[in-house]
Parts: sequence; structure tokens; C-alpha cells
Amino acid sequence: MTWLHVTSVLYGNDEAATARLVSSTAHAVARARAAGLVDKATYAVGDSSGAPAVTPARLDALVSRAAADDVELAYDFYDANLGSAEGNNRLMRGVDADFFLMVNPDVYAAPDLVTALLRRFDADDVGIAEARQVPFDHPKAYDPETGVTGWASMACAMIRGETFRAVGELDSATFFLYCDDVDYSWRTRLAGWTCRRAPDAVAFHDKRLSATGAVAASPAEEYYAAEAALFLTHKYSRPDLTKALLAQFGEGTESHRKARAEFLGRRAAGTLPVPLDPDHRVAEFVQGNYTRHRF
Repeated sequence: MTWLHVTSVLYGNDEAATARLVSSTAHAVARARAAGLVDKATYAVGDSSGAPAVTPARLDALVSRAAADDVELAYDFYDANLGSAEGNNRLMRGVDADFFLMVNPDVYAAPDLVTALLRRFDADDVGIAEARQVPFDHPKAYDPETGVTGWASMACAMIRGETFRAVGELDSATFFLYCDDVDYSWRTRLAGWTCRRAPDAVAFHDKRLSATGAVAASPAEEYYAAEAALFLTHKYSRPDLTKALLAQFGEGTESHRKARAEFLGRRAAGTLPVPLDPDHRVAEFVQGNYTRHRF
């Protein structure tokens, strides 16, 4: 019996968006079940919002809608903002599933998303399979034949259960919002598995552009991206890059300076993670990115 366990962590999402998230994902699971790839499906939704993002009436409707697709839906209001990593950890902790599917709350699944992701595990060494995001595809490079890539974006990605139990949980002590997926991918590769892209597994990722055509980032997103960059360079044994970022952020925006201060405070307190990959076998830092980009 193949058990698929899906997780999503809400944060301030409206009820209509949450309904689209759950219904599209449950339908994609039903398609995989019809293809004989899934026998049991559970969907755990954690809510890190300041107040419950789902009313009892809407929750009942979502549970019924998921049940129509043979998906058992559970909802947990955290009453605290746990961040992406710890929010998903709570939803996966102690679950003995064959596969885990992490889906961001602003992602909507194409009908064959789950089917295509599961079929990407056709080789025993595949630890993580990531979806192709539309309308803005991630520019990370990947092998066009095998799908092998440097790291997998967990906005929408599937993890082999065996891999999750061997590698362990997401590093929520270090990464609150960003780079938890980069770190997890690199730890997965250090443990002997590969990360692969499934181009026919399509997920609509609801990202918005600024007036200049760039993806709009809030001050909080800018802060957590800068903080994660510092932690990642430290954790993967690149003190030269850490030093360069500290200098850069010292002259940067308020968000950058706050991230710098947080890193220096944790370094002084001795609470930074123990560095990994001293021989640089998996970690790639390429022009500010975490693997080579194809465009």
C-alpha cells in the first residue's frame, strides 16, 4: 500500500485561496489514485496565522470536499507563526508515509501534478522531486534528460518517505522562511540521493510582479532571504562568502542590517549550526545563487 501524506502551512491566506489549494491538490491526488499510484492519502494543513484562517463552516466544507476525492483532511491552528520549516515539520513528524508532498499555500495543483511527481521516482536514488512552477518558472539548471538538479524548491515538492526518515526534519532552528529547502536538498544529496525536476508536474505559484517587472518582495521577505543567505554560507563551510555578505549587508537596507545583526548575535551566542560539507561536494554558490542558473 502506497501512502501519500500532503502538507501545507497557511499564513494569512484567505478562505477562497485555501479552498482552491485544498480542492486542486485533492483532485490531483484522486487522479494519482485512479492511476494506481496511491492507495492511502492524508492531507495535513497547519495554520500559522494570527487568527484561524478557516472558519468552522468552511473547514467542514473543505473536509467534505477532500473526502469526495478519498483524501483525509486534518487542520491544526498553531496560534503562533512557526515559519515554513517548523510548520511542515509538525505536519510530517511521526508520520510513516511512503511519500510526502509539501505544497505552499499560494500554489494550485494541475490535475496530473501528483501523478507526474510520483512517476519521477522511477530510479531508486531519487530522494526529492520538484514540480515545474508557472507562470514564473525557477531558473535553476537541471539535466534535461534525467531532471537532476542542484536543489529542489519545496514550494511544491515530493520527498521519498525513506529519505525523510534518513535525512531527518527540516532545519527549523536555522531557517525560518527561506533556504530550508536548499539546505534539505543538500543534506539529501550528502546522504546519497538525488534531487530531480519533473517538468510535466505543473504547479501554479501565485507570485506577483512589481511595477518594474521584478517579483515583489516585502521587507520581511527581504530580511529572511538575507538571514538565510548568511546562515547557508556558514552551514556549508564558506566563511569567505559569509564575510563578504556581512560586509555587504552592513551597507545595505534596514532589512539587511537586521539580518546581519541577527547572524552576529547568534555567532556570539554560539548557536549557529555546525558546518557541513567541508569538501564542497554538494553546496554551490554561483553569483549569489545556490546552483547554476539556466537563464
